[in-house]
Amino acid sequence: MATAYDNWLEGACGVDDDAEAIGDLIANFAADPEKVAEADELADGEQSGEHYSELERAMADLDGVEPADLLGSEVLTRLYRLAKVHGAARREKLQELAEAAFETHREESAEMRAEMRRDSRQEWAA
Repeated sequence: MATAYDNWLEGACGVDDDAEAIGDLIANFAADPEKVAEADELADGEQSGEHYSELERAMADLDGVEPADLLGSEVLTRLYRLAKVHGAARREKLQELAEAAFETHREESAEMRAEMRRDSRQEWAA
């Protein structure tokens, strides 16, 4: 089944299609361990010092909780809240990567079309 990105590559595109194609790229990147690692690396260190301190405290507190007692515990709730921040940062970076890849492809496609038009004009002129 063709995605919006596939349709965009085929040239059937518009502004709405661009957004949908970028959305498809984001989904593809989120499923790619290398792209996820790249996004995580870009997001590394972006949180406040207070956030990282809170994360370290929560991890230390986790060490004192028996696995059987983890479900429903306060420490799991804290870790989940902290994880939401990191998940949002990852999604933001994946979107930035997808938008950059989309724009690069758009520019390369425009250059290729311009070159094909020049070549075509030269053939007709000869």
